[in-house]
Amino acid sequence: MGNYAASGGYYIACLADSILAEENTVTGSIGVFRIIPSVGGLLEDKVGVTFDTVKTGKYSQGLNVFFDIGEDEGRIMQKQVDFMYETFLKRVSDGRQLSRNAVDAIAQGRVWSGSDAIPIGLVDKIGNLQDAIKVAAKMSKSTDYRITEYPQVKNSVEQLIEDLMNPNDAETAIKLMSAEFPTWRPYLQDLHELRSAKGIQARMLSRVPVH
Repeated sequence: MGNYAASGGYYIACLADSILAEENTVTGSIGVFRIIPSVGGLLEDKVGVTFDTVKTGKYSQGLNVFFDIGEDEGRIMQKQVDFMYETFLKRVSDGRQLSRNAVDAIAQGRVWSGSDAIPIGLVDKIGNLQDAIKVAAKMSKSTDYRITEYPQVKNSVEQLIEDLMNPNDAETAIKLMSAEFPTWRPYLQDLHELRSAKGIQARMLSRVPVH
């Protein structure tokens, strides 16, 4: 885990066979919360817009931002949050081989540094990405392997093609390309105009030079 691997980041990592982190990695944050904003009062106070509703059932208007949440809706939301939190605790408990209560004691949204996460069982050892690769190779008993980095850096030609495919950057690409290959400019301009054109078009399939 790099600079930050908390909450969802740790949820993804917790079932791994081995977890490495940097000394200052922000991790943990094993917790769940849910927010439904209410803008009804704001709109009424600021722009004079009010809302009314006709319901066919107790919960038929659902959860929306125009009405405050009632006690019953609040209890339903809390049950959903509790369910997600218990699921999170179970994932960590299964992955780190800790009891549910032990995980709960270090969870509840708390965050830890990578160094502090080791004694409480959330991280196995301190290490960087290269260390993690070595651990993975050792665990898989692989001695002959290679590393590929993503996203791959595009070379100048690939970047030019990508710019040409994007009408917003095409003019810049045309200018740059024309400086190096001036004879290409008409064809690049045609490509840009073709991609930018809208509606029904009638076009010649070839360019006829006129002197």
